[in-house]
Amino acid sequence: MLRLISNEIETDQQMLTLLNRKNVEPHVATFLISLNKRCHTRGLSTTEFYLTMTFSDIGLTVKSNSLLLNHFHKSGLINVNSKLITIVDIVNLGDTDAA
Repeated sequence: MLRLISNEIETDQQMLTLLNRKNVEPHVATFLISLNKRCHTRGLSTTEFYLTMTFSDIGLTVKSNSLLLNHFHKSGLINVNSKLITIVDIVNLGDTDAA
């Protein structure tokens, strides 16, 4: 139980760091990688996510969201079908996260 709480605190700290970033690409890449890790921990799919929240909930405008998801899609990192996001290339998405 303490390990789970510790992991959640660590994830929250990473999200706070993420929100302080000015560049949008690493912001969203980090969010998707974090979601991937959380789903893995819970035994859920690590490649497909339904985004039930809006990107404004994580600090992005609708325009930024559309442009960035389109960019990631054209780069072959993800597929987008409405609110279903499929991670296609987790390695290069992670490289975007490190940028």
